[in-house]
Amino acid sequence: MKDLELAGLWVVYPGKSSYALAENVRVLPLSEIGSTWNYQ
Repeated sequence: MKDLELAGLWVVYPGKSSYALAENVRVLPLSEIGSTWNYQ
């Protein structure tokens, strides 16, 4: 993430649970993208 100068990262997968994978890395189920995906 540092090399790419990313402030955060989302990992989208077809499961059902949302959780933190690491600092500034969040795992999101595909079903939550509409309500959770807030980027700028």
